[in-house]
Amino acid sequence: MDSHGKANSIAAAQADFALQLLRRNKHSTVVSPFSIATALAMVYGGAQGNTKHEMKSVLAKENTDEELHQFLKNCTSSALSTKTANASGETYLEMANKVFVEAQFDILAEFSKFLESRYEGNLEHVDFSDSAAAVKDLNAWVEQTTHGHIKDLIDSSIINSLTKMILVNAAYFKGTWRVKFDQNRTNEETFYVSEGVAKRVSMMAHKTKYGFAKDSKGRVLQLPYSNEGLSMFVVLPHDRYGLRDLLSNLNGNHLLDLVSSCRTVEVDVKLPKFKLESTFNLSQTLKEMGIRDAFEDTADFSGISDNRHLLISDVVHKAFVEVTRKVTRVQFSGSIGGRKWNRSCSGYRCSYADASCSSDAPSRS
Repeated sequence: MDSHGKANSIAAAQADFALQLLRRNKHSTVVSPFSIATALAMVYGGAQGNTKHEMKSVLAKENTDEELHQFLKNCTSSALSTKTANASGETYLEMANKVFVEAQFDILAEFSKFLESRYEGNLEHVDFSDSAAAVKDLNAWVEQTTHGHIKDLIDSSIINSLTKMILVNAAYFKGTWRVKFDQNRTNEETFYVSEGVAKRVSMMAHKTKYGFAKDSKGRVLQLPYSNEGLSMFVVLPHDRYGLRDLLSNLNGNHLLDLVSSCRTVEVDVKLPKFKLESTFNLSQTLKEMGIRDAFEDTADFSGISDNRHLLISDVVHKAFVEVTRKVTRVQFSGSIGGRKWNRSCSGYRCSYADASCSSDAPSRS
């Protein structure tokens, strides 16, 4: 397989991972698959045996470790370029990774190098025996990284005397639309949340040229930000209440094909202003997806520490998104707690549930 084919394959694997997460959420929610995948990939770097096999089957499928880590690193580098490309602050992204380790717990030098070279992650030793102080330190770092928008990610209930390591991924994004929605066309209209459930919302509208594509399963609209190459993609089913069916029938390759087939046409767009915030403990979800061993006493993270009794206790994800006439604001943060186990156009009217994401312009790489 050539390099382009490999890029396509790992991109499709990550798109499948995102779709699996969305399918398992039954209500309106905001989730960042990229944040979750990055945090898991950091831990995966130290997994061995069946633990590694299960994580690979969910995160990378048939792709190599190198392809997974390089793909996530490239995505991070590409996204972070918006930070310097928009000195005016119109479009801005801040992202950081950090591993908090129990003060007396030894981490292999090779794993520390891996975190630094692949994910620009660094280590900080924390006294987890003082859970209140540890929670305060971790949450302060997350709050600072997300410019005060994500607070209290870490709950004291996930830290106890057995906690040895917590990996945190945090990001803040502000994106200004390349073409702002028309203030004179923002009106209160009906939005259909689900079958039998509707609410009045502030609906934005604008008529201009956007990227648009459709096929038998659904439609996709590309809404570009002021930064060249960065867009929000809104995926909409043909039927008002068809989002669940759409997500069930989509796979990673199909989603990427649909997104990459967008062509510029004049579209009259209606999109609701909205603000969503969600917090999840994803441990059970990830077990259902196939990552089971990592949460059990049989976990093998011997690539992280010589102490073999290390497992994942919690995977906490918190995300916030706000879409207005002028901008999109997104904050997301994820943490993975590791503990030592004790042997004892046409028109595009978004007036019902959709799936959306922000990413680079249509590309499988």
